Amino acid sequence: MAIIYSYPQATVKPSDRILASDTTQTGNPTINITVGGIANYILTLLGFGSGTPGYMPVWVTDQQLGNSYIRQITSPTGVGTTIHTVKATFESNVGVLGDTGLEGNLNVGGAVPTTAEFLADVTTEVRGDANFYKRVNVGTIGTLNANPFQIYNTTQFYGDIRDTGGNIGTNTQVLSSLGAGSGVEWVDQLPSGLNFKGTWDAFNNVPVLASGVGVQGDYYIVSADGTTNLDGFNSWEIGDWCVFNGTVWQEIDNQNIFSGTGTANTMTKWTGTTSLGDSQTTDNGTDIVMSAAGLLSLGGAAAVGIDIGNSQVSTIEFTNTGNININATVGTVRFNNSEVSFSPGVAVMDAAANPGAAGQVLSSTGTQVQWIDVSAGAGAISGSGTVDTVVRWTPSGVELGDSSIRDDLSALLLTPAVKTTVDCPTIELLPTVAATIGTAGVTTTFDGVNDFQNDAKFAAKIIDNFGSSGTSGQVLASTITATQWVSPLLNTSGARQVSVSVDFNELGNLATTPKQLIASPGVGKAIEVLSVAFKYTFNTTVYDFTSYLVVCADGFVGSVQAIQSGIKETYMNAASDILLGNQNATAAFGFGAQELVENTAIILGTPGIDPTQGDGDLRLNIIYRILNVSNMTVDIT
Repeated sequence: MAIIYSYPQATVKPSDRILASDTTQTGNPTINITVGGIANYILTLLGFGSGTPGYMPVWVTDQQLGNSYIRQITSPTGVGTTIHTVKATFESNVGVLGDTGLEGNLNVGGAVPTTAEFLADVTTEVRGDANFYKRVNVGTIGTLNANPFQIYNTTQFYGDIRDTGGNIGTNTQVLSSLGAGSGVEWVDQLPSGLNFKGTWDAFNNVPVLASGVGVQGDYYIVSADGTTNLDGFNSWEIGDWCVFNGTVWQEIDNQNIFSGTGTANTMTKWTGTTSLGDSQTTDNGTDIVMSAAGLLSLGGAAAVGIDIGNSQVSTIEFTNTGNININATVGTVRFNNSEVSFSPGVAVMDAAANPGAAGQVLSSTGTQVQWIDVSAGAGAISGSGTVDTVVRWTPSGVELGDSSIRDDLSALLLTPAVKTTVDCPTIELLPTVAATIGTAGVTTTFDGVNDFQNDAKFAAKIIDNFGSSGTSGQVLASTITATQWVSPLLNTSGARQVSVSVDFNELGNLATTPKQLIASPGVGKAIEVLSVAFKYTFNTTVYDFTSYLVVCADGFVGSVQAIQSGIKETYMNAASDILLGNQNATAAFGFGAQELVENTAIILGTPGIDPTQGDGDLRLNIIYRILNVSNMTVDIT
């Protein structure tokens, strides 16, 4: 084999061949491959990707290149192979972290041949210096843009600033707004040849001024606040100037224009209507000192008062070698803090300038105060008590003693001899552990609505509204206006029972206000009364009912067909107890029908008039069932 360097040198071409071994065949035979084939294999293996001419590449994966958003445009002549950039086009957001020098055009979001243009909805973030050597247009040229151009740091302009009309203005002119959406213009700060026309009442528009009408240089000083609209200005305050510039009226706001000098740490005061000077109050950051040469007066409206001190102030000092006089012909001097302290040697004088004697108390006479002995005061009190026991007035009315309430800040104990009455609409027990109400063997009465918002445990029996604790197996049911222990349904017959008490007040108004015995069963259902047992208990005075008492559907007291049961007035008007069982309409009155009424309550009433006397009570035990009207089956739900 020849020595490698003895072969001639040449430029590598894609068609040049190289010897290789085919490892896919037995014996690894020698083969030849081209340089171009090796290059294509490597490019395919590594996946370098592809791109568009003129676009700068960017790694789209860790092994693949593609187009970036930056496009490089070569010389417009197209001559040679120069890579000099005429302009760079950024088709998305650009963040510039250092200095950026642009010798050509910078187009963000669009292509404008001669300017750098920042279009709407495109964010350009420049964190270093940005030098623009040509015109910079923010927004779209010729279009009003709603998005503001915001500058958050100091802005220094070395060139001219043009207004909306392209004018750079003249010396002393100021940049003035033409109104929303109209742009800005350079205007004279103060028109030459100002002519004072007097005062102007901006509330009543006197003298009458009109938008766009006036003589250049004429101006008025506002004498009354108002909202008269002159060429868009409508917030006038006393002291403002109203100036006509030859085209429109303009406002010069003088509310913050004042003059004067002062001393460090000295509070200001108005020395004139528009000038400030030193007051007699200083504040060095630690102490506030009022050094009045004459009287220091704290005055105010009677309904408002003077408040000295707050929760942040520890001490208020009156450093005066003489007297401190609080003079008020009407009103009250109040100390609303927890303590009032007087230094040694300082006396509190009463109305007679008397400092009082040892043991005396300051008492009101009704019109003033005076020092008196405790025993001499009207309503003087005395007494003693036990630690952690709430104080109360003893029966004497002038002495204090122990109540039946103990409070040691961890528990509140009420130990009355008879009962504890809490007269309030709601009692809330909000403990972190279970709460116990009442004591075994002691009655606890709650008048009003009691809302149990957690589990309720009853360690003793529950009494219904009729004084019954119920029998084994009974359930507590509602009678609409009360609760009552009743027996649940024991079989599929659907028979139910209820016991209702009717006192003498209700009996005395049965004709006017019938008593509800069984609530309405609901739509599609009717109540069938099977039997009624009556117990009348005579008291001291007989009734004078004019007609019988009937058990019937509500609204059908006068209809004999709807009577389910009843008791004759002769029983109710008797001076003796009466006990009647299993009374139905047929047995009581001989009526052949007991008409049922759908979705109607059962009541006790009388077709006569209300009695004028009587004080006995009546109790009824009613056995009934509820029927489904559609198929006349018994409802056992």
